[in-house]
Amino acid sequence: MAYDREQRDELDERVRGIDWNEEALEPNSPERRMVAGWLEESGLVRQQVRRWFPDPEQAARIFEFTAPRITEKILHKTIVSKEKQVNEKGWWDPTLGTSFCAWAKKTSEAVARANPRRVLSRKAVNASALDRDDDEGTDVYNRAFDDASSRNLMAVDAPALFETHPDLTVPRPVGRGLKELRAMFDADPSHAAAWAYRHGLWHRSLDELEPAVAVALMTQPLKPARAALLPELMPEDPELAREYAASQTASRKYDAERLRRLVRRRAEADGVLEWDVWCRLGTLAAQLLAG
Repeated sequence: MAYDREQRDELDERVRGIDWNEEALEPNSPERRMVAGWLEESGLVRQQVRRWFPDPEQAARIFEFTAPRITEKILHKTIVSKEKQVNEKGWWDPTLGTSFCAWAKKTSEAVARANPRRVLSRKAVNASALDRDDDEGTDVYNRAFDDASSRNLMAVDAPALFETHPDLTVPRPVGRGLKELRAMFDADPSHAAAWAYRHGLWHRSLDELEPAVAVALMTQPLKPARAALLPELMPEDPELAREYAASQTASRKYDAERLRRLVRRRAEADGVLEWDVWCRLGTLAAQLLAG
Protein backbone atom coordinates (compact mmCIF):
# COMPACT_ATOMS: atom_id res chain seq x y z
CA MET A 1 0.00 0.00 0.00
CA ALA A 2 1.34 3.45 -0.89
CA TYR A 3 2.27 5.77 1.95
CA ASP A 4 -0.12 8.62 1.19
CA ARG A 5 0.05 12.36 1.89
CA GLU A 6 -2.01 12.14 5.08
CA GLN A 7 0.30 9.50 6.52
CA ARG A 8 3.37 11.53 5.57
CA ASP A 9 1.92 14.59 7.29
CA GLU A 10 1.28 12.49 10.39
CA LEU A 11 4.85 11.22 10.44
CA ASP A 12 6.19 14.75 9.91
CA GLU A 13 4.10 15.92 12.86
CA ARG A 14 5.48 13.18 15.11
CA VAL A 15 9.05 14.07 14.15
CA ARG A 16 8.45 17.78 14.77
CA GLY A 17 6.89 16.94 18.14
CA ILE A 18 10.19 15.62 19.48
CA ASP A 19 12.16 17.95 21.74
CA TRP A 20 15.34 18.22 19.71
CA ASN A 21 17.56 19.37 22.55
CA GLU A 22 21.31 18.94 22.68
CA GLU A 23 21.13 15.35 23.88
CA ALA A 24 18.52 14.37 21.29
CA LEU A 25 20.74 15.74 18.53
CA GLU A 26 23.66 13.52 19.56
CA PRO A 27 24.58 10.76 17.08
CA ASN A 28 22.66 7.53 17.67
CA SER A 29 20.47 9.15 20.33
CA PRO A 30 17.22 7.40 21.38
CA GLU A 31 15.27 10.09 19.54
CA ARG A 32 17.18 9.51 16.31
CA ARG A 33 16.72 5.75 16.64
CA MET A 34 13.01 6.27 17.19
CA VAL A 35 12.69 8.35 14.01
CA ALA A 36 14.66 5.74 12.06
CA GLY A 37 12.26 3.10 13.34
CA TRP A 38 9.23 5.15 12.31
CA LEU A 39 10.62 5.53 8.81
CA GLU A 40 11.27 1.80 8.54
CA GLU A 41 7.73 1.01 9.67
CA SER A 42 6.26 3.47 7.17
CA GLY A 43 7.64 1.68 4.13
CA LEU A 44 8.36 5.07 2.54
CA VAL A 45 11.89 4.16 1.44
CA ARG A 46 10.72 0.90 -0.12
CA GLN A 47 7.93 2.79 -1.90
CA GLN A 48 10.41 5.28 -3.31
CA VAL A 49 12.71 2.51 -4.52
CA ARG A 50 9.85 0.71 -6.25
CA ARG A 51 8.95 3.91 -8.04
CA TRP A 52 12.25 3.85 -9.93
CA PHE A 53 12.83 0.09 -10.04
CA PRO A 54 9.53 -1.62 -10.94
CA ASP A 55 11.17 -5.02 -11.40
CA PRO A 56 10.63 -6.81 -8.01
CA GLU A 57 14.07 -8.46 -7.97
CA GLN A 58 15.86 -5.22 -8.73
CA ALA A 59 13.76 -3.28 -6.21
CA ALA A 60 14.56 -5.77 -3.45
CA ARG A 61 18.31 -5.53 -4.05
CA ILE A 62 18.28 -1.73 -4.31
CA PHE A 63 16.19 -1.45 -1.14
CA GLU A 64 18.61 -3.71 0.73
CA PHE A 65 21.39 -1.31 -0.26
CA THR A 66 19.49 1.94 0.30
CA ALA A 67 17.67 1.40 3.61
CA PRO A 68 20.69 1.11 5.95
CA ARG A 69 22.32 4.13 4.32
CA ILE A 70 19.25 6.24 4.99
CA THR A 71 19.31 5.01 8.59
CA GLU A 72 22.95 6.10 8.82
CA LYS A 73 22.00 9.61 7.74
CA ILE A 74 19.28 9.79 10.39
CA LEU A 75 21.46 8.40 13.20
CA HIS A 76 24.62 10.29 12.19
CA LYS A 77 26.38 6.97 12.62
CA THR A 78 27.97 4.67 10.04
CA ILE A 79 26.51 1.19 9.80
CA VAL A 80 27.53 -0.22 6.44
CA SER A 81 29.38 2.68 4.80
CA LYS A 82 33.10 3.28 5.02
CA GLU A 83 34.04 6.27 7.16
CA LYS A 84 35.98 7.94 4.35
CA GLN A 85 32.97 7.73 2.01
CA VAL A 86 30.54 9.43 4.36
CA ASN A 87 29.41 12.91 3.35
CA GLU A 88 28.19 14.53 6.56
CA LYS A 89 26.50 17.31 4.58
CA GLY A 90 23.96 14.72 3.54
CA TRP A 91 23.02 13.78 7.11
CA TRP A 92 19.56 14.62 8.36
CA ASP A 93 19.26 17.78 10.46
CA PRO A 94 15.98 17.94 12.44
CA THR A 95 16.62 21.56 13.45
CA LEU A 96 15.99 22.87 9.93
CA GLY A 97 12.23 22.59 10.39
CA THR A 98 11.69 21.06 6.95
CA SER A 99 9.57 18.02 6.11
CA PHE A 100 11.23 14.81 7.27
CA CYS A 101 9.29 12.74 4.73
CA ALA A 102 10.33 15.04 1.89
CA TRP A 103 13.95 14.65 2.97
CA ALA A 104 13.57 10.86 3.21
CA LYS A 105 12.04 10.63 -0.27
CA LYS A 106 14.67 12.84 -1.89
CA THR A 107 17.59 11.14 -0.16
CA SER A 108 16.29 7.64 -0.84
CA GLU A 109 15.98 8.46 -4.51
CA ALA A 110 19.49 9.94 -4.61
CA VAL A 111 21.09 6.91 -2.95
CA ALA A 112 19.08 4.35 -4.92
CA ARG A 113 19.58 5.91 -8.34
CA ALA A 114 23.26 6.73 -7.85
CA ASN A 115 24.27 3.11 -7.39
CA PRO A 116 22.31 0.75 -9.67
CA ARG A 117 25.29 -0.81 -11.46
CA ARG A 118 27.15 -1.42 -8.22
CA VAL A 119 24.19 -2.91 -6.37
CA LEU A 120 22.74 -4.91 -9.24
CA SER A 121 26.09 -6.30 -10.32
CA ARG A 122 25.47 -9.34 -12.54
CA LYS A 123 21.77 -9.19 -11.77
CA ALA A 124 21.04 -5.61 -12.67
CA VAL A 125 18.76 -6.21 -15.61
CA ASN A 126 16.32 -9.06 -15.49
CA ALA A 127 16.96 -11.18 -18.58
CA SER A 128 13.24 -11.31 -19.29
CA ALA A 129 13.22 -7.53 -19.56
CA LEU A 130 16.01 -7.47 -22.16
CA ASP A 131 15.69 -10.71 -24.09
CA ARG A 132 12.49 -9.95 -26.03
CA ASP A 133 10.66 -11.98 -28.65
CA ASP A 134 8.66 -10.59 -31.53
CA ASP A 135 5.09 -11.62 -32.28
CA GLU A 136 6.30 -14.81 -33.99
CA GLY A 137 8.50 -15.89 -31.10
CA THR A 138 11.75 -14.92 -32.83
CA ASP A 139 14.52 -13.39 -30.73
CA VAL A 140 14.73 -9.62 -31.19
CA TYR A 141 18.10 -7.88 -31.40
CA ASN A 142 18.90 -6.24 -28.08
CA ARG A 143 21.68 -3.67 -27.87
CA ALA A 144 22.38 -4.18 -24.18
CA PHE A 145 23.10 -7.90 -24.55
CA ASP A 146 24.04 -8.43 -28.20
CA ASP A 147 26.45 -5.50 -28.55
CA ALA A 148 28.26 -6.66 -25.44
CA SER A 149 28.69 -10.32 -26.37
CA SER A 150 25.93 -11.26 -23.91
CA ARG A 151 27.71 -9.48 -21.04
CA ASN A 152 25.42 -7.59 -18.69
CA LEU A 153 26.65 -4.02 -18.98
CA MET A 154 25.17 -3.14 -15.61
CA ALA A 155 27.70 -5.46 -13.92
CA VAL A 156 30.33 -2.71 -13.93
CA ASP A 157 31.18 -1.52 -10.42
CA ALA A 158 30.04 2.05 -9.81
CA PRO A 159 32.52 4.34 -8.05
CA ALA A 160 31.85 6.03 -4.75
CA LEU A 161 31.61 9.53 -6.23
CA PHE A 162 27.82 9.76 -6.29
CA GLU A 163 27.54 7.91 -3.00
CA THR A 164 29.93 10.34 -1.32
CA HIS A 165 28.02 13.25 -2.88
CA PRO A 166 24.38 12.03 -3.06
CA ASP A 167 23.06 15.49 -3.99
CA LEU A 168 25.50 15.89 -6.89
CA THR A 169 23.72 17.38 -9.90
CA VAL A 170 25.47 17.48 -13.26
CA PRO A 171 24.06 19.65 -16.07
CA ARG A 172 25.50 18.25 -19.31
CA PRO A 173 24.96 20.67 -22.20
CA VAL A 174 24.09 19.59 -25.73
CA GLY A 175 25.04 20.88 -29.15
CA ARG A 176 27.41 23.82 -29.54
CA GLY A 177 27.66 24.46 -25.79
CA LEU A 178 28.93 20.94 -25.25
CA LYS A 179 31.52 21.23 -28.02
CA GLU A 180 32.81 24.55 -26.70
CA LEU A 181 33.04 23.28 -23.15
CA ARG A 182 34.90 20.14 -24.26
CA ALA A 183 37.43 22.23 -26.17
CA MET A 184 38.05 24.46 -23.15
CA PHE A 185 38.32 21.44 -20.86
CA ASP A 186 41.13 20.03 -22.99
CA ALA A 187 43.00 23.34 -22.68
CA ASP A 188 42.26 24.34 -19.07
CA PRO A 189 39.64 22.65 -16.82
CA SER A 190 39.53 25.60 -14.42
CA HIS A 191 38.78 28.00 -17.27
CA ALA A 192 36.11 25.62 -18.55
CA ALA A 193 34.48 25.52 -15.11
CA ALA A 194 34.47 29.33 -14.91
CA TRP A 195 32.95 29.55 -18.40
CA ALA A 196 30.20 27.08 -17.47
CA TYR A 197 29.43 29.12 -14.36
CA ARG A 198 29.19 32.39 -16.30
CA HIS A 199 26.89 30.84 -18.91
CA GLY A 200 24.47 29.34 -16.43
CA LEU A 201 25.55 25.74 -17.04
CA TRP A 202 26.86 25.14 -13.53
CA HIS A 203 25.16 23.59 -10.51
CA ARG A 204 26.31 24.60 -7.04
CA SER A 205 26.72 20.96 -5.97
CA LEU A 206 29.69 20.77 -8.35
CA ASP A 207 31.57 23.24 -6.14
CA GLU A 208 32.60 20.33 -3.92
CA LEU A 209 34.55 18.68 -6.75
CA GLU A 210 37.84 19.58 -8.35
CA PRO A 211 37.19 21.60 -11.53
CA ALA A 212 38.73 18.89 -13.72
CA VAL A 213 36.45 16.23 -12.24
CA ALA A 214 33.34 18.41 -12.44
CA VAL A 215 33.88 19.46 -16.05
CA ALA A 216 34.79 15.92 -17.07
CA LEU A 217 31.44 14.74 -15.73
CA MET A 218 29.77 17.52 -17.72
CA THR A 219 31.53 17.00 -21.03
CA GLN A 220 33.13 13.64 -21.68
CA PRO A 221 31.17 11.61 -24.25
CA LEU A 222 29.42 8.40 -23.35
CA LYS A 223 30.32 5.22 -25.15
CA PRO A 224 27.33 3.96 -27.17
CA ALA A 225 26.99 0.87 -24.97
CA ARG A 226 26.75 3.08 -21.88
CA ALA A 227 24.38 5.53 -23.52
CA ALA A 228 22.04 2.66 -24.40
CA LEU A 229 21.50 2.07 -20.68
CA LEU A 230 20.10 5.52 -19.96
CA PRO A 231 16.45 4.56 -20.62
CA GLU A 232 16.80 1.90 -17.92
CA LEU A 233 17.48 4.71 -15.43
CA MET A 234 14.50 6.76 -16.62
CA PRO A 235 11.71 4.19 -17.06
CA GLU A 236 8.94 6.79 -16.94
CA ASP A 237 10.18 8.43 -20.17
CA PRO A 238 12.44 6.13 -22.22
CA GLU A 239 11.71 8.11 -25.40
CA LEU A 240 13.28 11.24 -23.91
CA ALA A 241 16.15 9.24 -22.42
CA ARG A 242 17.01 7.65 -25.78
CA GLU A 243 17.03 10.99 -27.63
CA TYR A 244 19.14 12.62 -24.93
CA ALA A 245 21.53 9.64 -24.83
CA ALA A 246 22.19 10.10 -28.55
CA SER A 247 23.24 13.71 -27.88
CA GLN A 248 25.82 12.59 -25.34
CA THR A 249 27.89 10.28 -27.54
CA ALA A 250 30.70 11.33 -29.84
CA SER A 251 29.27 9.76 -32.98
CA ARG A 252 25.49 9.34 -32.91
CA LYS A 253 23.23 11.98 -34.48
CA TYR A 254 20.17 13.32 -32.71
CA ASP A 255 17.26 15.63 -33.42
CA ALA A 256 17.88 18.77 -31.37
CA GLU A 257 14.39 20.19 -31.86
CA ARG A 258 12.73 16.90 -30.95
CA LEU A 259 14.89 16.66 -27.84
CA ARG A 260 13.80 20.13 -26.73
CA ARG A 261 10.14 19.20 -27.29
CA LEU A 262 10.52 16.04 -25.24
CA VAL A 263 12.22 17.96 -22.43
CA ARG A 264 9.41 20.52 -22.47
CA ARG A 265 6.80 17.76 -22.34
CA ARG A 266 8.53 16.07 -19.40
CA ALA A 267 8.80 19.36 -17.50
CA GLU A 268 5.08 20.04 -17.98
CA ALA A 269 4.17 16.51 -16.90
CA ASP A 270 6.29 16.75 -13.76
CA GLY A 271 5.41 20.36 -12.96
CA VAL A 272 9.06 21.45 -12.92
CA LEU A 273 11.32 23.78 -14.88
CA GLU A 274 12.94 22.55 -18.08
CA TRP A 275 16.28 23.22 -16.39
CA ASP A 276 15.39 20.59 -13.78
CA VAL A 277 14.79 18.01 -16.51
CA TRP A 278 18.09 18.85 -18.21
CA CYS A 279 19.87 18.50 -14.87
CA ARG A 280 18.28 15.15 -14.21
CA LEU A 281 19.22 13.83 -17.64
CA GLY A 282 22.76 15.13 -17.26
CA THR A 283 23.15 13.56 -13.84
CA LEU A 284 22.01 10.16 -15.13
CA ALA A 285 24.48 10.42 -18.00
CA ALA A 286 27.25 11.42 -15.58
CA GLN A 287 26.48 8.39 -13.43
CA LEU A 288 26.87 6.16 -16.46
CA LEU A 289 30.10 7.94 -17.38
CA ALA A 290 31.49 7.55 -13.87
CA GLY A 291 30.85 3.82 -13.97
